[in-house]
Amino acid sequence: MRNRASKYQERIYALIQGAGNHMTAEEVWEKAKKIDASIGIATVYRQLNRLAAQKKILRIRDQDQGYIYDGNGIPHHHFHCRICGSYRDLPLDYSETLDRQIERMTGAIVESHQTIFEGICQHCKELM
Repeated sequence: MRNRASKYQERIYALIQGAGNHMTAEEVWEKAKKIDASIGIATVYRQLNRLAAQKKILRIRDQDQGYIYDGNGIPHHHFHCRICGSYRDLPLDYSETLDRQIERMTGAIVESHQTIFEGICQHCKELM
């Protein structure tokens, strides 16, 4: 029998996987409450943090919204629209070579990196 934490984690993971977009913890919580009204915001944060630590999802720092969660846990790059605030995955190859370069330059251990391109998305550009 599954424990309660794993049940919540599975539900939250499935919800993020099926979202098709990047969401804040509050947005995840709103959707999760429709499935299980007993789920609390602290549980959502806890499970999102666990999923990110397990590298099943990505956690992206946003200066206005806190963290944004991405169901695609494979390292990749993003485009962030400064008008509507949306995030979009970019089909660019992730470069571990860059990680190794930084290690050689700094003597540090690089575990990963995130690249976020900023600008105006096509939708917002068309509205201008």
